Amino acid sequence: QAALSIRKSMLVTTSAYYRLNTASDNLTFHNSYKFGNEIQFFAGISDNFVVGTVSTSPSLLLRLRRAGKDQIEDFSNDNTGGTWLSLVPGLNLNLTPNTAIGVSADLPLYRDLNGFQITTTNKFTASLLINISKNETELRQINRPL
Repeated sequence: QAALSIRKSMLVTTSAYYRLNTASDNLTFHNSYKFGNEIQFFAGISDNFVVGTVSTSPSLLLRLRRAGKDQIEDFSNDNTGGTWLSLVPGLNLNLTPNTAIGVSADLPLYRDLNGFQITTTNKFTASLLINISKNETELRQINRPL
């Protein structure tokens, strides 16, 4: 995360995650199943504004996810894995220094999926954050978007 010099409350953030999956052998119909390894990249921007008496934190994020094909025993499952690109707009309302509510959407921009498979369309999320920490520095960091 980095603050922009134009506006100290504005943050630009990037992150990457890699998940290395292992095989499971506790299945009823197959000796082994392994989900495809996955990598995700995130890039976004957020800011803080006061509207009336409430501190708001709008954000806009791009999420790129790439998952490999799953493995059933020694065979690739051709109907798994692919590439997803989503736009994730969000808004947090910081009601108190210890309480925030948030909403976000996950809107698909691009998908390239292997074979025939079911995937989510638009996804909407609501959240409630209640912080019970007494450390003021920690409170300020937790209430930052993204």
